[in-house]
Amino acid sequence: PNGSGKSTLIKMILSGEGGIKISPSAKIGYFSQNFEILDEGSTLLETILKDSPHSETYIRTMLGRLLFRRDDVFKKIEMLSGGERVKASVAKLILSDNNLLIMDEPTNYLDIASIEALEEAMSAFEGSMLFATHDRTLIDRVATGMLIIEDKKIIKFGGSFEEYLNYKKRIRKDISSPIALAF
Repeated sequence: PNGSGKSTLIKMILSGEGGIKISPSAKIGYFSQNFEILDEGSTLLETILKDSPHSETYIRTMLGRLLFRRDDVFKKIEMLSGGERVKASVAKLILSDNNLLIMDEPTNYLDIASIEALEEAMSAFEGSMLFATHDRTLIDRVATGMLIIEDKKIIKFGGSFEEYLNYKKRIRKDISSPIALAF
């Protein structure tokens, strides 16, 4: 739920707060709602090319998958809509030299077609990914596991969100008092 600490946990991970260990080989790309990784004065293509090890052809193909067609890649970042900025930020993260993506609510501002394109791009990413979302469809289509924050505790669950809800229903039937799970 809102206010449970999802964004706080992400910030703790990014700052390397005590007790959180991150592999020295991790190259973290972070998506936030303020789009700080985008260069306002550059075009979409220039912004992504700057930090990407990929060819222009590959980048344009990925941008096409995210519904940026033909001359859209030459739009200045400052001219992009909120939804286009989300997709541009995700494209920059995926196409940069990152092996761990951390994303906070990546589907905000997106229409259904853009969400589906984002799901495809996230699924194609070959590294690891941690994302905070309320979007159950995104979870079911992209996630391979979940960290669920309940009552200021983190619960690790290896199934889908639907499986988690069914698990919680079974637990409530079997045990009348609240429990905490730790893995």
